[in-house]
Amino acid sequence: MQAHLSVIDADGVLLPLSQMRSANKKHGNIGDVEVAQGGRITESWDGKYGKTYLFDELNELDDKLKLHPGAEVAGFITDGPPLMRDEVRDLIGSVELSTGTEVLIMGFDTWVQYKTEGLTEGELAALGNEWMVALVESLCQKRRAIAPIDEPCDVWVKELSLLVKKSGTGVKGGVDL
Repeated sequence: MQAHLSVIDADGVLLPLSQMRSANKKHGNIGDVEVAQGGRITESWDGKYGKTYLFDELNELDDKLKLHPGAEVAGFITDGPPLMRDEVRDLIGSVELSTGTEVLIMGFDTWVQYKTEGLTEGELAALGNEWMVALVESLCQKRRAIAPIDEPCDVWVKELSLLVKKSGTGVKGGVDL
């Protein structure tokens, strides 16, 4: 999202991430990643890893959205195909009706397509580069104001560095892996 906002020059402001171990309700968040305009959350995404059935999460989302009126989109991104049973679809409809917020559940690949739809080849290339810079700078603790990661990331950075070197692609923008 950091990269996406900079490439498309959106009016929104990416809110700082909360620690992943912190409960969203405790911090007043809707999801893991949030975009705000004019002091209100307009877009929110919550990553769900190892969990594709989100009925309970949808009930929690309904409560959170009532505390944040005006959110336009709230979604969940799963690391596998989401389990969209009838009760999940019905609950999505109910949450949308009661809050006026579009609720989406999609796998990561589908989310990437959703967020990059309509971008030109040049914009996609810039987005890919910006994403890599944002990722590396976040993991290297260079974006603590927006991404306060307290996990030991040195192993991830070393693995990423090896992957980039192996691919022979590199990264523009002065990020030294």
